[in-house]
Amino acid sequence: MNKIRIVLLGFLTFFSLELFSQEIVEPPLESFDAYDFCKAKTVYAAILKNKPYDSMLNFRYGECLFEIGEFAQAYKPLELASKKIPQAYLYLGDLKMKEYKFQEALGLYKTGLSHLQPNELGVEQFQQKIEMVAKAEHMLKAIQEIEIVDSMFVGKTDFFKHYMLGRECGEIFVQRASLDSLIKTPYTGFITERDDRKIFSDTIDGKCDLFIQNRLLDGWSDVTPLSATVNSKGNENFPFLQQDGVTLYYCSDGPLSIGGYDILVTRSNPEGSGYFMPENVGMPFNSPFNDYLMAIDEVHGMGWFATDRYQPKDSVVIYRFKYSRERNYLDVDDKEEALEYAKLKKYKLLTQETDVNAQFEDGLRTSTRKVDTMSFIINDTLIYSSVNDFKSEQAKSTYIKAVEYDENISGLKKQLSYLRGTYSQSPNKAEKDKLMYDIVEKEQELRKLESEPNPYYVDARNQEIRKIEEQGTQESQPNLYDF
Repeated sequence: MNKIRIVLLGFLTFFSLELFSQEIVEPPLESFDAYDFCKAKTVYAAILKNKPYDSMLNFRYGECLFEIGEFAQAYKPLELASKKIPQAYLYLGDLKMKEYKFQEALGLYKTGLSHLQPNELGVEQFQQKIEMVAKAEHMLKAIQEIEIVDSMFVGKTDFFKHYMLGRECGEIFVQRASLDSLIKTPYTGFITERDDRKIFSDTIDGKCDLFIQNRLLDGWSDVTPLSATVNSKGNENFPFLQQDGVTLYYCSDGPLSIGGYDILVTRSNPEGSGYFMPENVGMPFNSPFNDYLMAIDEVHGMGWFATDRYQPKDSVVIYRFKYSRERNYLDVDDKEEALEYAKLKKYKLLTQETDVNAQFEDGLRTSTRKVDTMSFIINDTLIYSSVNDFKSEQAKSTYIKAVEYDENISGLKKQLSYLRGTYSQSPNKAEKDKLMYDIVEKEQELRKLESEPNPYYVDARNQEIRKIEEQGTQESQPNLYDF
């Protein structure tokens, strides 16, 4: 976040409060230093009642709405502000980027740039945005085809704790909690499985960079920043070192990003202490939103990453996918269909092609995946770790129904999250009305399922116990032909 913008935001709020609204209680300036755009939004909304067409007030109000993720509501004040304030086109273009309307974004960035003199403040930002569009368009031509294993919606503050990495992959840890009241993601670090090297993020002068330490005989080496090829002009965070000890994944909102944090990959240079030039891992892993923390388990062929695209402010969705060293690219001629894959609104789930609204409809397929790694207590001495442990076919079938029941609830929650995210960003009233109907319908269905406990687990356990007792009785019968 630009420090000048934050200071200006506080100053303008103070000025506006004094000038236009003596009845509003002035918030302390330190709240703006903490990026508290939520409070600022309330203040500007109140002031705008008296000055509804003031360009600067609309610009600041639209900026606050953008920063807290209320994108659909940000359009109107920013469009009004753009008549006199060229910088509003930066946000308008960013809004189009988040809709994947890259050419429309490009037009807005160019329009804003045309209103500035060559050496005027803001020219460099517009030029960077124009380059960003070119990168995004290039990515659309090479969308990786990935196979999603599963996904979950979690809070931002400790999302990586849901990555089920084996110990041999090393460990992700919190370097320190984020002080940013909006982003709420922590500064993370990574330590190798042998505990001999750690790479972590931290801030110097308000900028987040990556640092490294190596274990020595008497402790850890001095903290050293990674090379300038990794630490860009932007912020770097969320490092993960692959098991080869060479491949480093991390996130940056610097020059290689197409918006927010993007996942980058680089490799250490065997002939020196630095790293090769990083590259953006591309779509669908990255987006114009924030994309976080790629982690790879080569032993089990699994990978994880997180994203806040289409999510509430404090949430992310974690995707687990099948990892392969070889990159396969999507072969789709229809541009709109390709966009659906880029947005992760459509993807391959296991070996079946599906979209986000249908991903949990095939309960048996999903359930079979879940029961392969289950832990189901039969009695005090017997725990099943696989569906094939069942002696009773009836109990096995009932257990699969139990998992299906849970997956239906999980699937409904995911669909609701997606629908709510789409609703919050849709500028179209008719579409929002339709989405609201779908949301209410899904909420009622979810309440009905959650109102009663899962009826199948107990039945499966009782059926299996009866089968075991029957087998025990049969085995205890004397064999008349056994002399």
